[in-house]
Amino acid sequence: QFFDFGILLALERDIPHFQSRQDVPSLKRVTDIGWSSFFILSLIGSIILGIVTFFVFKSLVTALLLGFYLITDKLYRAYDCLSRTQFKYRWNGVGELILAAASLALIWYALPRFGMQSIFFTLIFSSLISTWFFHKRCPLQFHWSFNLKQYRHIIKEALTLAAVYYSYELFQMIALTVLAWKSDVVTLGYFAFVFRIYQMCLSIFPAVMADVMRTRMYFHSARLRNGEDPFRKLFIALGMYTGLTVSFWLLTYVGAGWGIRQFFPHYVESTQALIVL
Repeated sequence: QFFDFGILLALERDIPHFQSRQDVPSLKRVTDIGWSSFFILSLIGSIILGIVTFFVFKSLVTALLLGFYLITDKLYRAYDCLSRTQFKYRWNGVGELILAAASLALIWYALPRFGMQSIFFTLIFSSLISTWFFHKRCPLQFHWSFNLKQYRHIIKEALTLAAVYYSYELFQMIALTVLAWKSDVVTLGYFAFVFRIYQMCLSIFPAVMADVMRTRMYFHSARLRNGEDPFRKLFIALGMYTGLTVSFWLLTYVGAGWGIRQFFPHYVESTQALIVL
């Protein structure tokens, strides 16, 4: 997942910026170089993942499925990013809902009937359905560019954003890996349970609103040089965002223990882990 070096984060920053300034040449350059480098790195990453999987599990089918899943997931994420840069948040939310609903429904049906490997087929199919939905409403338009020097330049510009975002992701992965390595199965099960609840809550507050605010901030900040005060339009939105997020997490902090004891009594020992998260 880290092999794209945060290029999507850089595109979410640069595309609204140049759109706001109506700088067409710079917008064309950043989209051509950004999307080209992202897709090429994603393809390379998928091939590497497939090769490593084959040597670890000695299964060509598993290697092909995992590699193909990564490239379809990257394609979905590209359109997901594009819809936000075009401020089509309604379609962005519908596309994410389609992905979640299709994945859940297909896995629910296929897993008991066709076994573990059917998970890959369902996730690949769900990603393709969501990508098709995005493409119909927000088509991705760019010209391929194979300038390695420009690739290095955009990766360098994306690294600061990627360092912040991926360091958090890496921390989560390290925590799960250490638990799986050092702890017993029961402890790992408790942590995995509360970690999933934590991720679901995080995806609602603040991740969804943060995605909306981030591209808007980049768009309006590009007008600072014109002597305007573009952030005045965002004060109310930022205040509501802050208030909702704080309220939601305080309620989660106070009520999570009660909710687990009430509805998931077998996981009552995981309450402290959820409060820490």
